[in-house]
Order: sequence, then C-alpha cells, then structure tokens
Amino acid sequence: MKKNYKILQIASIVIITILFLSYSLYTLSIIKKQSELVNGIYSDEKVLSIFQDVLVSLKNAESARRGYIITHEKEYVTSYYSYVDNVEDAIINFRTLNFSGEYNKQFIDSLTEIISKKLQSIKSSIDIELNNPSNDSVQVALTNEGRQSMIVIRDIIQQMSIEKQQSIYVKYLTGEKLTAIATTTTYYFLAIFLVIAASITTIIVYYSKLIYRYDEKLSHDLNEIRLNAMKTISKLEKTNEQLRREVDAKAERKK
Repeated sequence: MKKNYKILQIASIVIITILFLSYSLYTLSIIKKQSELVNGIYSDEKVLSIFQDVLVSLKNAESARRGYIITHEKEYVTSYYSYVDNVEDAIINFRTLNFSGEYNKQFIDSLTEIISKKLQSIKSSIDIELNNPSNDSVQVALTNEGRQSMIVIRDIIQQMSIEKQQSIYVKYLTGEKLTAIATTTTYYFLAIFLVIAASITTIIVYYSKLIYRYDEKLSHDLNEIRLNAMKTISKLEKTNEQLRREVDAKAERKK
C-alpha cells in the first residue's frame, strides 16, 4: 500500500512537471511568433517612413531647383544638396533594412537608378542655370524628364506602400489571433491543471486514509498479539510454578 502511495506521488510530480513544461514551451513559441510579428510590423513601418522621406526630399529638391531658377539665390543650391543627402541616406537605410531579402537587389538597384536619374535631372537643370540662364528650352526638357521620373517613382513607392500597409494589417490580425489563442490555451491549461490537481489530491487523500486505517489496524493487531503473548507467558509461568511445586512435594515424600 505504501509503495503504491509513493508511486502515486512520483507520478503526480511527473505529470504536473510535464504540464508546466509543455505550457512553458507553448508560451515561448507564441511569444517568439509575436516578437517576429512586432519586428515585421516595425520593419514595414520603417520602410513606409523611408520612402515617405524619399518622396518629400525629392519634392523639396525640385522646389529648390525652381527656387534657384526664379531667384538665382545660392541658398537653394545648398538646400538641393541637403535633400540629395537625405535621399541617399534613405536608400542606404532601406538596403540595410532589407536584411530578410524581401526585395531583391535588382529591384533596389532599379529603383535607385530611377531616383538617381531624377536627382541628376534636377542637378543638370541647376548647372545649366548657373552657366546659361537663358536656355529655357533645355530647362523645359529637363522639367518634363524629371516629371516623368517622378511619376514612375511615385507609382513604385505608392505600390510598395499599399503592400506594406496590407502586410502590417495582416500581421496585426495574426498577432491578435495569436493573443486570443494564447489566452484560450491558458484558460484550458488552468482548467486541466485544476482537474488533475483535484483528482490527484482526492486520490492522495483516499490513499492517506487507507494507510492510516491500515496502520491503526496493524497497531491494534500488534497490541492484541502482545497482550495474548503476555497472557500465554503468564499461564506458562503459573503452570511451571505448579509443576515445580509438585516435583518438590514428591521429592519431600520420598525422603
């Protein structure tokens, strides 16, 4: 009985340990997936921010060109180069952020080439205005060329923005689903754990009572055996004493 009780205790510890380990591993997997989703959303939002900066910087560079052509103030040229630096930094950030390889090198190089072409168009316009301010026909051609490049760039970035917004939305929904699943699983785990704990407690209490009753009965039986043994010994002592007296009496008569 006590051996079975000990086995039950060991089995209970093993079952509870397995439950906790399983739940812990499952929780860690959910946390890992949610972390990946959060990183993905951050990456998508960063890409959106980068290309928003590219569009703004290109527009500002175009405004600087027009400002210089109209006013011939050199501060517009300085502003142009500042906006060029912003665009180049944004492209570098995008290349760095594209560590997962979502966008292949050919696409990035192609987009970079189109953006560089737009910037070169603006620079050529400024250079011509510096050297030959009256060359309006060339300025018109460069303006048209820059406009076409800007349309292509805007369309590409707009398509990328739509894809990224959809990606963010899908990842957000997936995160919400994982949270709901994790919550439901936690409730199920707690319910199963409580049922198992209650069952094990009931069995342990039952076995404890059986062992207590067994010990009581064993103790009672031992007391009975001890008492009967004492009575038997007492009777034997009396019998021996009586025999001794009879032997002594016979010995006296023979004398």
